[in-house]
Amino acid sequence: MTETETPEQNALRLSTDQRNGLGLATVGIVAIKKDVVTSSDFFAGKGGDPVAADKVVRHIWSDKKTEQLQEHLDTESVFLTMPSTTRTNIIPVQLAKYLSQETGRPWLNGDNIFNAEHNAASKNIPRDERIFNPRLFSPIDKRNTDKLKNKKVVLVDDIITSGSSIRNLAEFLRSQEINVTHAIGLMGDRRLEIDQKTENKLKDLLKQKGIEIDFETIHHITRMEAGGLIRLINNARNDNAIQKIARNLQRIQRHGIVKNTERTPRADWDQGAKGENQGNVGTRERVQTYPCASGIEWQLEFIRRGVAIKYEKVSVPTDLDKTAQLQKLSKLAQKIVAKNNLGAVQVKFKETGKTVSLQRGKDNKNNFER
Repeated sequence: MTETETPEQNALRLSTDQRNGLGLATVGIVAIKKDVVTSSDFFAGKGGDPVAADKVVRHIWSDKKTEQLQEHLDTESVFLTMPSTTRTNIIPVQLAKYLSQETGRPWLNGDNIFNAEHNAASKNIPRDERIFNPRLFSPIDKRNTDKLKNKKVVLVDDIITSGSSIRNLAEFLRSQEINVTHAIGLMGDRRLEIDQKTENKLKDLLKQKGIEIDFETIHHITRMEAGGLIRLINNARNDNAIQKIARNLQRIQRHGIVKNTERTPRADWDQGAKGENQGNVGTRERVQTYPCASGIEWQLEFIRRGVAIKYEKVSVPTDLDKTAQLQKLSKLAQKIVAKNNLGAVQVKFKETGKTVSLQRGKDNKNNFER
């Protein structure tokens, strides 16, 4: 991504150049220090203690790192923290606050702008398998994401291990025509794009194992993800294991950034509301309730590369207007995507014409709890 590139130009470039465009992150320490991640302050910061989180940040970050970071910032830059699966980790928040004070750039708490729709936190997924377990996000309110469209977003996280979370959020933001220019981590490997040596090694290994896949369609993965993939392939001891890897690779292929449309919402698009306003960039909040006991049945069709791979029937409350129904359907669709590990898909919604009963507290294929 160049200094003068617009979000639209960036999305167009990514449709033909599948690299993730993240380059080198700025990190406090190019390692994950065991004495830090096992400390009481680190655990407390993960649990929501701002004082402990601030101690961790100031222990690791230095003025020299701030000076290095300044080279990647301009007047339109804004710090955006990674949405937390648990919604309690505030170490990235304290880092963003600190950097905002040091650089004079605004910051936003990602937990109050986006929903993390995936079920499992990254720390609970084996590092080498995170590539096949995408981090899914949806906006809490589209009006908030619209405010980012004229900004240059710098993503802020605490630890960069595989880089999957940062890459997934960057992909999602770019699909919304939001310009992601840089990434920051308190600790971890700063190399986010695949280097030529790793790329060649992975290509040779895929060919050696008979895994036929166009490398350009997985060129978006990070260098650390590629290293994990190499380990997975090397450890595959039989044909079944190789075939499983091949199927998983097909799930994560990218054939260009697909933009959202109002007529066919994607599974990663939701306009519900929750959370509170934090950060020093203004946001707005909207809350809806659905006091009803009957629902309209819809059929969801999940599509990858023009082929329907899954069908599902769900129900939404009858008293919602069409826009609100689609918003609710997007939320339900994303849960299905996460539960079934469908990866990058498009979703089409079709009303079946049936009216069904909704019982509070139920959660099955035809009857979702509100």
